Amino acid sequence: MYPQGTRAVDNFGSMGESHDAGYYTTGSAHSLKQPLGHLKKGCAFLAIDTVNALQVPVHLVFIGIDGTADIVPKGSFKVQTEKSVKFTVGRVFTLTPQDTVGIEHGELVGRIQIEINQGLLAALGLHEKLKSRYLKDIRDQNLVPKEQVLKITHRLNSLPKDDESLEFVIIDRIYALPWEEWAPFLKELGNRIALETELESLRDVVTDRFFRHQGSLTSSGVPSEGAAAVGS
Repeated sequence: MYPQGTRAVDNFGSMGESHDAGYYTTGSAHSLKQPLGHLKKGCAFLAIDTVNALQVPVHLVFIGIDGTADIVPKGSFKVQTEKSVKFTVGRVFTLTPQDTVGIEHGELVGRIQIEINQGLLAALGLHEKLKSRYLKDIRDQNLVPKEQVLKITHRLNSLPKDDESLEFVIIDRIYALPWEEWAPFLKELGNRIALETELESLRDVVTDRFFRHQGSLTSSGVPSEGAAAVGS
């Protein structure tokens, strides 16, 4: 099962080189401004329904997949050759019949969604990759004062590796934009992290820009409900 439900938009480097696809880029313009909005709820519902119907434990095995967006980019059915895909088998989450007793359905779905997100992030090692790429770019391009880089590094190092953190959500979506638009957003994010100011408004601006480039805004300016996509 694919919790994100669709392929993610291609993610490229400044020289046009492929970086596979995003992770926090699947969903609608509205859902991506909500916690865990990049994940569909179908897997959680299926796990709960299976446990209740069969009264046996259900084991969810989290697998990170890297490289699929290089082979078949979103929006294309042409298969690219000479590419590699890496599968990383992560931890297992077990849902038992006892776990569903006396708990509101919506609350249990939310808890399973958190487990799914954490399991996928851990299997992908995503936040470490995003951190390394972001820190390299702000250093190489001198986007923030040198004295702030250490503070930004400390902040990113202190964040959980398997929780949805706005810092990494924003970084991932910035790199889904055309490369010529990265610098202002990477700089703004660095300034906000260094000054410890809020990040929600920046997340929303970057998200709206992402959907504008994907053609997911209607002519009236209202976000469409069509999903973007995933490669993991």
